[in-house]
Amino acid sequence: MTTLAALASAIDSRIAFADAADWDRVGIQFGDLYAQTGLVGVCHEVTEAVMKSVRENGVRTLVTYHPLLFEPATALIAGGSAHGRTYRLIRDGVALISVHTAFDASSGGTADALASALGIETAKSFAVEIDGPLIGRVGPIRPQRLDRFSEQVQELLESPGVRIAGPPDSMIGRVAVLPGSGGSAVKAALDDGADALVTGDVSHHVAAAAVAAGLAIVDAGHMPSERPGMVRLARLVADVVPSAIDLTTVTTDPWEG
Repeated sequence: MTTLAALASAIDSRIAFADAADWDRVGIQFGDLYAQTGLVGVCHEVTEAVMKSVRENGVRTLVTYHPLLFEPATALIAGGSAHGRTYRLIRDGVALISVHTAFDASSGGTADALASALGIETAKSFAVEIDGPLIGRVGPIRPQRLDRFSEQVQELLESPGVRIAGPPDSMIGRVAVLPGSGGSAVKAALDDGADALVTGDVSHHVAAAAVAAGLAIVDAGHMPSERPGMVRLARLVADVVPSAIDLTTVTTDPWEG
């Protein structure tokens, strides 16, 4: 058994919360620093399905990839919103730690996991914003057609659907990746010589501008692009708390039903 503060410190020593984006909310979001963690669960995002698993398994501390709280709260009232779920977890004595972009940027974290899953074994980091965390990864792959590569992305990431922007028969040999929402990575990917960017949540106008500049877009979806990293997050927490349970396999993607 360990305290919430000790668990957060152990996770911080492995992924460095200070490396998160300035806008992000990582670390302890709520809980008693000196209380015992009890059973620890690891999840991708706190959805109703995860809340159900927390209750059924008696989880007392959640380590989540996506923060539950992003916006300041002026009221906490039980319900299905992020603030409502926060109230319900606190009421039930459950604490929460978030890792998000700190884990994206860390060695072996979400970005590295995505690159590795797609066969980019010699990936290097790149910054999406000036002075921002090194969340993106870029490196060579075996040269292939864009349409064939996108098929592999869909299969490897278990995505319900992949969108591609760019000539399907174009050849790509250098790929940039950014887990989650990566439309902001277009310029950085181009600057690093990428032929394609694999990410999620790319808008129509961003995709059109990218293709015009010579960068293909493979939009695998927000959650699927983060999925390889969830396996590593569960392992990281299990190294700290051997009795932790893995809830990252609970479906949390709204596009998957």
